[in-house]
Amino acid sequence: MKTIVIVGGGRNVGKTTLARRLCEFLPESVVVKLGHHPPKPGRPSHYFMIGTPFGEIASQLPEGKFLIVESGSVLDEPAFEPDLIIFLPTGDSAIGDKPGSARRRARAHVVRGETLTERRAGELAHRLGIGHETFHRLLKTVNSVHGSLD
Repeated sequence: MKTIVIVGGGRNVGKTTLARRLCEFLPESVVVKLGHHPPKPGRPSHYFMIGTPFGEIASQLPEGKFLIVESGSVLDEPAFEPDLIIFLPTGDSAIGDKPGSARRRARAHVVRGETLTERRAGELAHRLGIGHETFHRLLKTVNSVHGSLD
C-alpha cells in the first residue's frame, strides 16, 4: 500500500477536504485520521488517537492501494517513511503555528502553493505508481483546497 501523509501547518487548512478529494481519483484508498479527541460524526471511520504506533494502525486497516493519513504526527516515528508527504500551510504563513510545522514542512514532497519541476513530479508519480496525468490532478487538487471543516 502506498502511503500519503497530509500535514497541516494549523487547524482548518483543508486536510480532511483534501483526503476526501484524493479518494475520488485514487482507487482503493483508505483514509486514516489521527487526532487528540474522539472523531466527529461523518469523519473517516478509521480514526486513531495521536501516538498510536503506525504498525498498530496498519494492522487494523482493510487492504487498499493507497493509505491516506491525515496527521503529521506519524512523521515523528523514526522508522516510518511515507511515499508522499503533502504540507498545507496556513494562510498566515508559509509554515504554520502547530508545533513541529517547520520540521514537517521541510520533509514535505509537495507544499500547497509551490511548484514542482516536471522531473520531480515524474519521480513522485513513479514512486506512487500512478501516471503523470493523475499526479498532476493530485497537484491541482492540493492547490485548490483551502480552509475547510477540519
